[in-house]
Amino acid sequence: MKTITISSKRNHWLKALMAFISCLLLITFPPSCQVDEAERNSKLDMDLLSSSELYKMDKPKPKPKPKQGRIIDIEKNVYKTVKIGDQWWMAENLKSTKYNDGRSIPNVIDNTEWINLTTEGYCWYDNDISNKVTYGTLYNWFSVRNGNLCPIGWHVPSDIEWLILINFLGGEDVAGGKLKETGTTLWIYPNSGATNKSGFTALPSGDRIGADGGFYNLGGYSIYWSSDEATFTLGINRVLVFDNTNFRIGYDNKTAGFSVRCIKDN
Repeated sequence: MKTITISSKRNHWLKALMAFISCLLLITFPPSCQVDEAERNSKLDMDLLSSSELYKMDKPKPKPKPKQGRIIDIEKNVYKTVKIGDQWWMAENLKSTKYNDGRSIPNVIDNTEWINLTTEGYCWYDNDISNKVTYGTLYNWFSVRNGNLCPIGWHVPSDIEWLILINFLGGEDVAGGKLKETGTTLWIYPNSGATNKSGFTALPSGDRIGADGGFYNLGGYSIYWSSDEATFTLGINRVLVFDNTNFRIGYDNKTAGFSVRCIKDN
């Protein structure tokens, strides 16, 4: 029998051809193609779930809004209220011209009479009642000390209660910005740092000076009485200003006319 001999060169090309065919088969029919439809769908579901979970983790959470409410005074004026920390505050300036027991507070228009008061008195800025709606009423300190100025269940805050509010908002240097209404519709430009983050919505109601009985600072200042006194002639207040974020303590003549924000009794 004749023996057929394959040269080593031909053997080399045969191996190369077999290797090429194997590679072609792998490219045409890769192992991944053998994964059944159910497995592919399961993997797709897991990918979608993972993307959904990542979106939930990355999505910013909405900031909680301050808790709000309403109260009514003896004259049926309705006020918004807001919870800041553990305290409930009026979110508007007091407007009432009567104590909560029904007694009237004198409306004092004359400047000389105003600066000589040693008893209760109120007014509106520039003695213009149209300012009452937006800015509320201005009271001297003698009206504040009465104890019945705010609606029943509420009172004029002590300076300690003001301090609790201030500390909750980050201190005297920054609390003012978180208390002031935003924008320059009512506040004078630039109304620095105003965010009203607290919901307190402080407005620039101005004041009536105890020295001459004149009206000043509408649009630029918001001054709130405290129920505390500093001396026989000076009452304690808190001051917001258009050009900074401070909420500083003030000491002014008790005949001065300032705004009032009431705080809920504990």
